[in-house]
Amino acid sequence: MASYWLLTAILATAYSALPGERVVVWAAIGAVATAGLLLGVWRHRPRRRMLWLLLGAALLCFDAGDTTYDVMTGWLGWAVPFPSTADAIYLLGFYPLASAALFGLARTRTSHDRTSALDAVTLTVGLGLLSWIFLISPYVQDPHLSPLQKSISVAYPLYDVLLLATIARLVGAVRWSVSLALLGAGGAALLAADVLYGLAQLGGTWHDGTAVDALWILFYACWGAAAIHPSMARLTEPRIVRRGEIGGRRLALMTLSSLIPPAALFVEAARGGVRDGAVIALCSTVMFTLVLTRLSAVVGVHREAVARER
Repeated sequence: MASYWLLTAILATAYSALPGERVVVWAAIGAVATAGLLLGVWRHRPRRRMLWLLLGAALLCFDAGDTTYDVMTGWLGWAVPFPSTADAIYLLGFYPLASAALFGLARTRTSHDRTSALDAVTLTVGLGLLSWIFLISPYVQDPHLSPLQKSISVAYPLYDVLLLATIARLVGAVRWSVSLALLGAGGAALLAADVLYGLAQLGGTWHDGTAVDALWILFYACWGAAAIHPSMARLTEPRIVRRGEIGGRRLALMTLSSLIPPAALFVEAARGGVRDGAVIALCSTVMFTLVLTRLSAVVGVHREAVARER
């Protein structure tokens, strides 16, 4: 594990110190993360290794998309069209593979896992509202983009939200471990990097060598290290989740998610005009329904427990 982090740190330093070699160094960072993940699968032999192999294939696709874009813009000096081959690799390769792998890790072997799905949907709605306000709506209203370009621009933030919601479901369904924390940290770094990249693109200020690149490097490093750590094998062990069970982590996620719509409404009102009132109202209604459904399951379990005690 230490040698893996040392090698990643060396490559990250080389990326910053050698601007002329960034294409090669960036490809090497992704390759090291993928190799580390595959090494962890081979060494620890988890019960459902196919899920980890899917995650490795997702990392490889992400690296391939980055390398394709860097070669076209850096080495060949092309003005890369939008959409490009790199967009196809991201949207048709990385996101589906990563989503399938994380969903498989989060899935429990019990018929009472509906509550985890409700929690994940609640978080998805809250993050989706933020994505709509800051990323999706500006792209939709941009008159310079074609319908295809708008669709692809919207797909990126939606995919990121779904990916993070799946990780949140995994965090809520599995006991804490180093491997789980690394997967969560990597997913959060990816979402933050993509959001900052999207905002920079909208503002016309994007360029290589910023803190956004550091977040993507952190994403690579964390997902590779998640498989190297021995606790990765526990993520695919059979689990039993009690119906209606709600822990501190889930309660915190539900609380934060529920506060997103009123916070967004307050911020827009404070700025002098509510532009997304209809979307905020719709999200508030959906989240209110989801939270009530979730709490009804908790109440049902409590009533059954009281009945058994009597």
